[in-house]
Amino acid sequence: MAELARSPRRAAATSGLVLLAVVLIAAVGAPPATAAIRPTAVVAMGDSFISGEAAGEYEPASNRPGDYCHRSRRALIHKTSIPGIEQTVSLACSGAATDNVKLGGEVRYGEAPQAEQLRTVARDRDVKLILLNIGANDIGFANAVMACIVAFVPGRPDCQDDLAPTVRERSQAAIPRIVENLRDIRTVMREAGYADDAYQLAVMGYASPVPARMRSLSWLGQIWAGCPIDRKAMTWAHDWAIEQFSAMTATAAAQAGVRYLQLKGAFDGHEVCAAGATARTEWVRGTFVDPAQLPHGVGMNVVQQSMHPHHLGHAQMGRCVTGFFSLPGREARCAIGADGNLHAT
Repeated sequence: MAELARSPRRAAATSGLVLLAVVLIAAVGAPPATAAIRPTAVVAMGDSFISGEAAGEYEPASNRPGDYCHRSRRALIHKTSIPGIEQTVSLACSGAATDNVKLGGEVRYGEAPQAEQLRTVARDRDVKLILLNIGANDIGFANAVMACIVAFVPGRPDCQDDLAPTVRERSQAAIPRIVENLRDIRTVMREAGYADDAYQLAVMGYASPVPARMRSLSWLGQIWAGCPIDRKAMTWAHDWAIEQFSAMTATAAAQAGVRYLQLKGAFDGHEVCAAGATARTEWVRGTFVDPAQLPHGVGMNVVQQSMHPHHLGHAQMGRCVTGFFSLPGREARCAIGADGNLHAT
């Protein structure tokens, strides 16, 4: 009976200890282990080249009237296999320019600027890599492609002579805007509690969708194969225009003090209509009219998948980004190895 009499006092003491523990936890906050349970992630930001335009299997919310960002589930960021990474996230949007990335920038297809979208990702995940690919639409990539397709009509003047000054001028003008994008990304990450060395921030360049040397095709054959562009214009685009795109992205990365992944020449021999390639070995989708978009009206959405890497190209780029993540040094490039695949070197 004496033991039974003491039991209420013991129960009261135990309850008091539990209450004290609850009060202490409330006072100091949740245990620090909660931060460690956030899933690790890599993030893609930028335009159609990284969103997965032409790779298919688009997220439904990014492939509907009003939003054609075309974020593909087969985009390169989802094809990475970096050890320890649990999630891959894409904020990229087809047609995006630097104004659609920066803080306080322009809405694209009803979506907030990508740097602002990054706030939620940085809060909910443990971000290890942010890969930015931007600048092509500041130069006017889509208009340049269209101009060269129109110039393919017999009797029309070459496109490259008119385009060259524009590409040179706009690529230079885009450099400070890309640097601003990178600084905004740093700002978002710092505000989310990340030190600059807690994750990698990198800029990725562009690969040419067209070859320097085309396989033997007739005029009609070029149309059927998806490359209705003059041979000289394709060589100009592959050798000169992509060099301007590469210099733009590399310079911006250097000025911002972030990593850089070079893609110039990465698709050599696998571009649309490339010499030595077949439709099965190409990594790029040529000119393409999407009949599924016709009920939604005739506009850029019908043809915007043209001249972009398709799922094979994205699988190869994903392989390269995987290797790039673990390489030392600030710069690397994607190059085709002896096994026929892209590797970071």
